[in-house]
Amino acid sequence: MQSKNFSFLKMIVFLIFFLVVLTFFLIIYIIPAMKEYKTNEKVLKKYERLHKKQLHDIKVLQAKINMLQKKYKNDIKRYNQPFDKDDFSSFVKNYIHDPSIKEKKSKSQDKVFVLEGNIDDISDFYRFSEELNNYPSIVKITFPITIKKEEKSYYIKLSVTVINKKLKKAL
Repeated sequence: MQSKNFSFLKMIVFLIFFLVVLTFFLIIYIIPAMKEYKTNEKVLKKYERLHKKQLHDIKVLQAKINMLQKKYKNDIKRYNQPFDKDDFSSFVKNYIHDPSIKEKKSKSQDKVFVLEGNIDDISDFYRFSEELNNYPSIVKITFPITIKKEEKSYYIKLSVTVINKKLKKAL
């Protein structure tokens, strides 16, 4: 009987030893790993929330971009349209008699032209400036504008600035 007790006692000692080793293993390896896992999980959740917020912001901005692209579709098309001086000259002839278009040196990347000619009535200048908004390229009239009354017509001199993508590489 003592041999059975001895084996039972031996078994209890091994079980206690196993539990001590297991507890030691838990204390040394698993508990620090679990703490690190929990902190990493918190950081991950924080970044997931931040990522979701950024995705939402991107969707909102993309919707705004799409809305603006629809709203300013013609202006974007005009901006991408290359400028043709001959076409512009024929456009100007509809409003100004004997136009003279000279390119002016400019510090900016935009082309600047000096436009001189005669108009019959001031309303021709107003129609010209209004129709310039519908011209295929973006063209704007800049100051100074000189208008002088002559015998039967008005002498006009103004600067015209052309803005387009091929000239404006900075954008």
